[in-house]
Amino acid sequence: PEPQEEAEEEAEEVRMELLTAAMKLFFKRAPEMRAMLGKALAAGTADANQDVHDRAMMYARLLQHDPAAAARVVGCDKESVTNFSESAAFSDKFVEQIFKEFNTLSVLYKKPAFMFTEDAPPVVMTPLRAPGGGAHEDEANR
Repeated sequence: PEPQEEAEEEAEEVRMELLTAAMKLFFKRAPEMRAMLGKALAAGTADANQDVHDRAMMYARLLQHDPAAAARVVGCDKESVTNFSESAAFSDKFVEQIFKEFNTLSVLYKKPAFMFTEDAPPVVMTPLRAPGGGAHEDEANR
C-alpha cells in the first residue's frame, strides 16, 4: 500500500507531517512525486480532521497560485531554540519578581514592571485560603 493509504489510520499530526514531507519531496524530485503529492493533497482535502484539511487546502492553493512561494513556505529554515531556561532568559536578580508578575507584560519584557512603567505598584502575592476559610467570612466578621 502507498503511504497516503496508510495515513488514514494515523494520528492527525502524522497525516499533517506526511503532507509536508510530500511537498518537500515534490520540490526535490517533482517528476517522481507529482502523482503521490496529488493523491496526498486529495486525501488531505477529504480528511475529516479540520487541521489536516486546512493544511492540504493551503498547500494546494499555494501550488496553484505560486509554486515558488509554496517552495519557500515549505522549505524554509526553522529557527532553533538556543536558550530554553529561565535563568538565561531573565536576570537572576529579578526572577522571583517576574514570577510574581507572571500574568503581566513582565514576562514578555523579561523585566519587572517597575523597569518599564511609570509608578507601577508593587505586586503583592497573598496565599490562597483553604475552602471554608474564604475572604467572605473574614469580611463578615469585621
